[in-house]
Amino acid sequence: MQQISGMLSENGEYDEAIRLYEKSLKYKSSYYTYIELGKCYQLNGENENALECWKAASFMIPSRFLPIYLCTKLYLNNNDQSKAQKLKKILFHKKRKVDAPEIDRMLLELDTGGI
Repeated sequence: MQQISGMLSENGEYDEAIRLYEKSLKYKSSYYTYIELGKCYQLNGENENALECWKAASFMIPSRFLPIYLCTKLYLNNNDQSKAQKLKKILFHKKRKVDAPEIDRMLLELDTGGI
């Protein structure tokens, strides 16, 4: 079901992808599904739902940077500087479990405003 949802999302069929991701979450709660569902919601213009998905993902695996990063980007894109700055502060002080280039890229993008 995940592969089909991903293909639908890539084809811009967000409503159907959202339906399948939500159905998948009823059977098995998954960090990755919440991340992808949030991306579909965002692309479909449902920003509040996207934030809820990413927050759920961040609670599932608190050590991960991606959910907070995605929320920060969404706030910055919507010119909500106050919320974005709070999340940026969390990200820049977050302890890394693994030194990964992807985390460096995220933090550099937020630090230089390259969003």
